[in-house]
Amino acid sequence: MDFSKLYNMGTVDNRTSLHVEPMHDIADPCALHWAEVRPASALAFRFMKGASGSTARDFVSTSLHPLTLVSDHVVELLRPLSGWTTYSVEVYGKKGELIPGYHGLAVTGRCGPIDNSLSQPRVCEPPVPQGRRSRKWFGAYFDEKTWDGSDLFVPEGTAMTVVTDAVKQALLRAKITNVEFEPLTEHNNTTIPAEFL
Repeated sequence: MDFSKLYNMGTVDNRTSLHVEPMHDIADPCALHWAEVRPASALAFRFMKGASGSTARDFVSTSLHPLTLVSDHVVELLRPLSGWTTYSVEVYGKKGELIPGYHGLAVTGRCGPIDNSLSQPRVCEPPVPQGRRSRKWFGAYFDEKTWDGSDLFVPEGTAMTVVTDAVKQALLRAKITNVEFEPLTEHNNTTIPAEFL
């Protein structure tokens, strides 16, 4: 199994993009993201106070990780692919205006837990001059027999949204905005404890 062709999908940290917060309490954001609960009515999100960006992109980040909102365009691109569903949302911009055409993205695909023992250590250069080099674990690997084969899926016990290359290519070809893809082989898990340095 080529884990470099699987990606942790997320929104870009972009100061010009709209960032929203729920207008009412959401008791369990992870259960909503995992499609374990479905709201009875549309969930309302508004421009997050203190945020700088106001441009609604194809992917809209929220103050409740891992909840992500996606445009009609994204939904159409995902239709031939598996492992996802949506829930109804209402999105309000910086001036309180309703921004139509958005959905909450929920992931139905699954795999087993990330096995940290399969991660690989690497020596990393210090982020600042005069700093010390460190070793970090890289790679988010799981037992491939536990994967249900979905194009979008969540590893057990995580809030990650993992996608196949088919998802990445479909979104990149369509020039979908405000989304990024990190190969699972490049996912930084933790810093190695001092006794291993």
